[in-house]
Amino acid sequence: MIVYKTQAEIERDITDDLTTLGIYDMFSAPILSTTFAPFVGKLEEVNNMVKRIDLQTRLSTASGDDLDYRALETAGIERISLLPSEDLTYSNFHFYLPDGKTAAEITSTGGGFTIPSGVVIDNGAFYFETLDAAVFAPGANAVYVRVRSTAPDTPTIGVGELTNHNLVYSAIANLDTSIPNLSILCKNDVEIIPTTYEETDDEFRYRTIETIRGRSGINESTLRSKLREIGVVEYVQHNDYYGLGRAGIEVVTNQQTVPDPILVSSNEIVKEIYPGNRVIKPIYLMTKLVIDIDVIDKSTLDDTKVAIKDEIIAHMDDYRLGSMLNLDQINAIVQANTNVRDGDCVCVYINGYKATLTNQISQSDEKFVLDVDDEENNVVFAVKA
Repeated sequence: MIVYKTQAEIERDITDDLTTLGIYDMFSAPILSTTFAPFVGKLEEVNNMVKRIDLQTRLSTASGDDLDYRALETAGIERISLLPSEDLTYSNFHFYLPDGKTAAEITSTGGGFTIPSGVVIDNGAFYFETLDAAVFAPGANAVYVRVRSTAPDTPTIGVGELTNHNLVYSAIANLDTSIPNLSILCKNDVEIIPTTYEETDDEFRYRTIETIRGRSGINESTLRSKLREIGVVEYVQHNDYYGLGRAGIEVVTNQQTVPDPILVSSNEIVKEIYPGNRVIKPIYLMTKLVIDIDVIDKSTLDDTKVAIKDEIIAHMDDYRLGSMLNLDQINAIVQANTNVRDGDCVCVYINGYKATLTNQISQSDEKFVLDVDDEENNVVFAVKA
């Protein structure tokens, strides 16, 4: 490991060496300081130069032109200078129902429905994709979402031009596909001007590392398969905070802590596939939610609660280490239930402390999970009268 030192530290080392040799006491401090100052300065210059070279040649710390050079040298790839950026105007595009219909009128249950994100839309020549799920409450006629161009050379799109989509109605839960001429329409209310940006250092570094990994035959699915053989491992994930080839392998199990025997066994498997890596224990953020709901049919209230909780559990099971606790998505799950007239998450507790009612951020080694120590009360429902 390279150790970098300041001028003061270099001077102290020289003084210690001279004292050990019995030379320091033969001269006064000012004489020694004047004599060795030029050499110390030169040593510091060399020290700083080595430090700069070291940082510039590490893929994990290089930036700008140095990163471009390292990526081209090690992976043979270049920075992408034109990427489609997200058009983040919330009012730029919407799905809507014809003839003023509401969601309840075209569902088999009289409730709402959800169009997932990632729907491809186009004007016959240029393509976009939706960035958000369109959650139709029972009384909704239209839902606005964001869209993003899929190619860097997309021109400006005029008002009302994006009218084609690739929705498969039979794949949307609750839609009554027996309705004659069932239709969901779409269009953009404003002119959409796609913009482009240059791939950032972090994005380029990540892509370079993934390219090198792929060529090295590193296979996460193989690792996951082997880890599952020991019984409790749900998934693994990389964190590239240790430099190229030194990624941490984070193992998440169906137990709230990783038992030592599992940790040892996991490490042995990881070393076979990722030499020089290690297993990191995840930190679980025990979460409790309070949901305020207004139901249509109170006779099926218990079934409604169970269904919503199961959906929330399935949603949070998809969280990875570092994932955000997304209250917008949880609210969408609540409102998409066919027996819910209206509903929202009104309170969040994390590790026993009341959190602000906003999307919650986790660190790279943390994962939000519903509190397993209090499973009966990790999702509490407040039912409106």
